[in-house]
This record gives sequence, C-alpha cells and structure tokens, in this order.
Amino acid sequence: MSKVKDSYFSRKFTEWDIIGFLNEKRQEGPLKQKLDSYIKSLKIIANTEQGRRQEKAQLLIDNYRKASDFSLEMLNVK
Repeated sequence: MSKVKDSYFSRKFTEWDIIGFLNEKRQEGPLKQKLDSYIKSLKIIANTEQGRRQEKAQLLIDNYRKASDFSLEMLNVK
C-alpha cells in the first residue's frame, strides 16, 4: 500500500471519482487546493502501487488532464 494520506483513497478503488472526492471535501479549503490534493494522491498511487488501484489512479489522472486541456481549449476559442 502506498503512502497516501487522504482517507478517501482507502475505500475501494471502484468507488473513486473526482465528484465523490470533492463532495467529501466540500468544507475543506479552496477548490484548487482540493484538486491538487486529489491529483497528488492519485500520482502517489499510480507511481507506487501495482494492479487495479494503480490502473484506476492512472485512468483518473488521464481523465483529469483531458478535461483540463479541453477546458483550456474552450477558453481560448475566439
């Protein structure tokens, strides 16, 4: 098991998603801080674990990046 400090990731990996994470953390600090914590935790899992938890973490990182890139593209549309 990795050194992820956030208890959200101690649940089954099949239950992980960004909306669930943000809902659980809604009382904790600004959105950017929550997103940074989410991605940092996923990166730790993706880099230190093997198997399905690692695969799910990498999938969620990839999905986050795609959504971020899409949002930036939409903001730059003229």
